[in-house]
Amino acid sequence: MRLHCTKPNEKCIGEEICASIDVGRSWIDYIEGNSGEPDYYREAWVYGDVAYMDGEVCKIVAYDERAGTVTMYCADGDCRGIDGNYLGIFTIPYKQYVGDFGLDW
Repeated sequence: MRLHCTKPNEKCIGEEICASIDVGRSWIDYIEGNSGEPDYYREAWVYGDVAYMDGEVCKIVAYDERAGTVTMYCADGDCRGIDGNYLGIFTIPYKQYVGDFGLDW
């Protein structure tokens, strides 16, 4: 489990990285844009709230190799839950981390 293609994992903690979400991810909600563009809005939901969106900057907080997860939070502070509250820290599977953030940031 690697968080970056060249940096050791421990050097990645605290790094801010940008989500770049492709079409066709099973864990993403795709929403039509205001002008009818398909899949314009791309949102990752965790714990029933939006954790991050395409283009959102998130900070790596921790990783758990045994569980295969990465813990992050939305560094932009723009991610709001369905009740309007800031979601804060969230944990996603490693596959989702690689798919949405990549290893070459």
